[in-house]
Amino acid sequence: FFIKTNEDFPLFPQKQYSIFHSFDISLEFCHIFSIFTSIPPYFLLYLYGIFYSVEKRKIRLLYTPVVLCYTLTELYRIYTQPRRQRSMKSMKKNSQWMVQVSLMAAVVVVLANTPLGMIQLPVIKATTVHIPVILGALLLGPAAGAILGGTFGLCSVISNTLTPTLLSFAFSPFLSSTPIGSLKALWISVGCRVLMGAAAGWLWMLLQKCRFNPWIALPITGFISSMANTFLVMGSIYFLLAPEYAQAKNVALSAVKGLVMGTIAASGIPEAIAATVLVTGLGKALLAALHRNRV
Repeated sequence: FFIKTNEDFPLFPQKQYSIFHSFDISLEFCHIFSIFTSIPPYFLLYLYGIFYSVEKRKIRLLYTPVVLCYTLTELYRIYTQPRRQRSMKSMKKNSQWMVQVSLMAAVVVVLANTPLGMIQLPVIKATTVHIPVILGALLLGPAAGAILGGTFGLCSVISNTLTPTLLSFAFSPFLSSTPIGSLKALWISVGCRVLMGAAAGWLWMLLQKCRFNPWIALPITGFISSMANTFLVMGSIYFLLAPEYAQAKNVALSAVKGLVMGTIAASGIPEAIAATVLVTGLGKALLAALHRNRV
């Protein structure tokens, strides 16, 4: 745009060249100013022509389309560049989150299909499969907790379908004789675990907002989430499958409530204690590692 002679830009006749000739010094100033401001010289020249030129009409006619194109381009760049950056950061963050959830899901599958998922207690065996669900929920959020809970539930469905026991009808929709019974079993095996995982994440977020110390928040989250898992499963069995449960146990229907409460006391409390200890120890270490990676 720095035209000193007519030969530099022969498309303009000599009459229009006088516009540029009158702005010879101004163009040099615009060029220098544009270096420091990143504003193109023709934009500055356009402003100069509006406010100071006697050739205002010709300047506007000549540069208005160029300036409009520049303005629209700059607005598009300003509007889309942060969005593209946010999109790339979001994609990177989502990819990292999915990898972490997948690793935790692999731990759930391993625990659900090996003896590592059971802790031998003096009277019964306490499951530990729900512990990585709770850890994933407090590390990665309620959505991750729900996904891990669903993984736990699907492992329960497969296990009870392939190796059925006396109460497998309550955990496998394939062992029920009615569609309603299948839906009930699907809720008990999968739905309750999904809800438990999401609830663990929400509880951790609530404790964080209340500024609880991690040494207090972790055992609270572990204990309450584990007991929520037991109450959801056994409560659903009592409210949805009480007659079938009584028939399987060969007891009266009125005795089902006592059996359910006994299971909660004998199995749920030891599992909650185990979850409290493991979630506190492992959760503190994992939270510290996650914080270091973010920093």
